[in-house]
Amino acid sequence: MLRALFKSSAKQIALHIEGTDEEFDRIYPRNIRRISEQHFTPLNVAKTAASFLVSRPATRVLDIGSGAGKFCFVGAASTKGVFAGIEQREDLVNLSNSIARKLHIQNVRFIHTNVMGIALKEFDAFYLFNPFYENVKAGERIDDTVLVSPSLFASYSSYTRSQLSEMPEGTRLATYYTSPSFIPNDYRQVESSSDGHLLLWEKCLFNQKTRESQMAP
Repeated sequence: MLRALFKSSAKQIALHIEGTDEEFDRIYPRNIRRISEQHFTPLNVAKTAASFLVSRPATRVLDIGSGAGKFCFVGAASTKGVFAGIEQREDLVNLSNSIARKLHIQNVRFIHTNVMGIALKEFDAFYLFNPFYENVKAGERIDDTVLVSPSLFASYSSYTRSQLSEMPEGTRLATYYTSPSFIPNDYRQVESSSDGHLLLWEKCLFNQKTRESQMAP
């Protein structure tokens, strides 16, 4: 079923990806724009991450916890990749898909599910903006429409880490405001930006000591 999401098609982008975040966010209703600074990926971060993740045309990129879809829209507009976002809040999924249809963006889709409802092997690269943190930090929630708990944080984190571990060598991952301890040991950090908050990773064969040296202060 998921493979049907990735049929290639010409892009017709009408987004302000070269402008400011404020200009870009005008595609959203006012109530969504109000949470942009806290919950949306900044334009410069999204472009840097998407450029790294799309290593070849038609790379299938998954945004785990896509919110209102900003990262996926920026990636779809600025690369030749194919983007999908998964999000637990159905209203945000409906909004994102509606915007994609309105702007005729063919290389992006949004799916209403949590991370445990999807197999990561269907994708080639991944973006995580600390997607499970609201389960342990009430002040980080967008709203109260989804179930949250520390046990869900543990379950979602464990599932994602396990799935990432099973990905083939060369798999790319970008994390924003996400602890490196969340990342499986066989991923090496190849770059960082945005004052160290955006980390770019690639799966490779190397020993634990190498990873420990990367994480040392």
